[in-house]
This record gives sequence, structure tokens and C-alpha cells, in this order.
Amino acid sequence: MSPRSRLLVPALVLVAWLAAAGRANADAPEIRDEGKFFSEEAVKKANEQIRDIAEKYGRDLLVETFATVPPDKVEKVKEMSKDDRAKFFQEWATFRVKNRAVNGVYILVCKDPTYLQVEISTKARTVIDVQTRNKIREALLSEFREKRFDEGLAAAIKVVQEKLAKSAPK
Repeated sequence: MSPRSRLLVPALVLVAWLAAAGRANADAPEIRDEGKFFSEEAVKKANEQIRDIAEKYGRDLLVETFATVPPDKVEKVKEMSKDDRAKFFQEWATFRVKNRAVNGVYILVCKDPTYLQVEISTKARTVIDVQTRNKIREALLSEFREKRFDEGLAAAIKVVQEKLAKSAPK
């Protein structure tokens, strides 16, 4: 190997590593508050906790809020029955879980029409069960009903943290 090649190989490895690190950071789980439910401070604190969950347990917690459903669906969703609307939001959340490659908990919150959907990715269901999903949903709803959105977010994160801590290998 020539002296130039010996320098080029480590440089290429470094470039590849930096590119992968940049992708990982870009795809890191976080709060995406398009619906403007949470304060800036609550989002900052939640994002720190979410990164900690990802590092400690290898699981994601992604929260996305929306002001409304996708523009091309607004009228159709307004006309839906309660059951059809539930199916629509479940399918939307499932699509987002797959699209964002979530390995853990995904929370979708919509302002208009008002809806909350909690999904657990297929890979995470061995650790985060239906009862935990329901606890997350109830933690959010109980605070959201009182318009305490920041507190609901904190409560949901706490449920996830506690479940993952109990399930972690000792």
C-alpha cells in the first residue's frame, strides 16, 4: 500500500463515520410540535429525556403534533363516523411509525379534529405492552382534558421511562 493510500483509507472511514453520525442525529427521536401544544421549555426538557431513553434502552419515543389532518383529507375526515375516524388516525399513526422507523412509542396528537393516538412499533411490543400503551394514553388525556399539555407530555414520558427501566436487563 502506498503512503497516500494509507492516509486515504482512514480518511474515508472517518468521512463515512461522520456521515452516519450526522444521519443518526438527524433521525434522533424528538418532539415535533407542529400543532403548538407544548411550551418551548417543555419540548427542550422532553427532548433531553427522549435522547436519554434512546441511549439507555435503545428505544424511541417520537411525539408529533399536528394543527390538522393532511389538507387533502380535511373534508373527508369531518364527514367520518366515530369508528371511521378512529381507524383513520390509527392508520395514519401506523404509517408514521413505519415512515419514521420508530422502534418504541409513537404519539400522534391532532388539534382539529381533536385526536390522540398512541402506537407501539412491532419491534417494541415485547417490551411495551398494551397496558403500557393505555397508561401512556391515559396520562396524556387526563392532563390534556385540563389543558395542561406540558404536564401530559411529562407524564407520558415518565410512564415510558418507568416501563423501560423495569424491563431492562439487570
